[in-house]
Amino acid sequence: MSIPLHQRLRSRIARYLEQQYQRLQNSPPAPPPVTDENWEILLRLSRQLTLASRYRFVAAQTQVRQRLSQSLRRLAKECLHHAEDAERLLLAPETPTLRLLMEELQSLDHEFEHVELDWPSKALSVRTERIVLEEIDLGPFEIRLWLNQLGCHQPYAVIAIDPCKPGCCDDITHPHVQSDCLCEGTGRQAIAKSLEQGRLGEFFVLVAQVLRTYNPGSAYCSLTDWHGSPCTDCGNTVSEDEQYTCDRCSSQLCGRCTNCCTCCDETLCNECSSACESCQCTTCDPCLCHCDACNASICSGCLNNELCPTCYEESKEKQDEEHLFEERILESTSAATASPQTATATTHSAVQPICLGEVAVLA
Repeated sequence: MSIPLHQRLRSRIARYLEQQYQRLQNSPPAPPPVTDENWEILLRLSRQLTLASRYRFVAAQTQVRQRLSQSLRRLAKECLHHAEDAERLLLAPETPTLRLLMEELQSLDHEFEHVELDWPSKALSVRTERIVLEEIDLGPFEIRLWLNQLGCHQPYAVIAIDPCKPGCCDDITHPHVQSDCLCEGTGRQAIAKSLEQGRLGEFFVLVAQVLRTYNPGSAYCSLTDWHGSPCTDCGNTVSEDEQYTCDRCSSQLCGRCTNCCTCCDETLCNECSSACESCQCTTCDPCLCHCDACNASICSGCLNNELCPTCYEESKEKQDEEHLFEERILESTSAATASPQTATATTHSAVQPICLGEVAVLA
């Protein structure tokens, strides 16, 4: 149960914080290890991109390239953060005094309307005003600091009180907040220093200021796509004005992944579209025909006498050969019939030769 702060409770929190900072001074936390997770993701995406390029999967290539770019940026950012942490820890901060901690806790009442403590969980929380970015009301946020996790990497959470989530992802509540974790951006070093030096009021103000800003280059979801939905085929977020709908399964598509049946002009997704085996044109399954000879799937434009173009040409050649063969047989039969008549006429001519002054009479 969270309760508002009062003088006696602030004193109790300040003494607890003093003990935590003394513990950190005696045994400073080790820097977080560099994980191999991002590197393994890069290798996997690289293999996927090679396969997509080999088989000419255009939509898959686009999707994998975007993920590969994001993973490379994530790995580079992780390396930069480790370098900054190592440099910052070289300068060990002084342990904050009890008086400083009391003053910092008192300053919270001047900066925020809602300041509460969950003592069993050792969580100190403040609540921001409603955050509105580019006319999108994201609602108020609770910044919750776990006092017993000071010295750990990002010992706080940013929780949406009245979340307005984008259509593309359910765990994003702010362009820079995913799974209650804040992408601190350029404010990372300042936020870390304020916690190390016990300047709690400055810490909460800095985090709230990050929530009031928007950087499209590092956003988990851009505000222009906030009210959009993911494309079924490639997964990219599509705004409502740029969405297409598959006429077969009603899935949402982006313009790049939209196909059109060459026979009926219906809009299709990749799952509902097929290709004519003859002309390779996009066709929906109901518009596909089958060749009576080879059973190939072809569009109606390529069908001729219930045959695909290849089988039709073979059938036509066979018919031409049969027709030519029949003509040769008829010619041979005519020649054989005409030969006896010629021989008879020659014989009669030899028996009754034409004399001078006579006219030949046919037998």
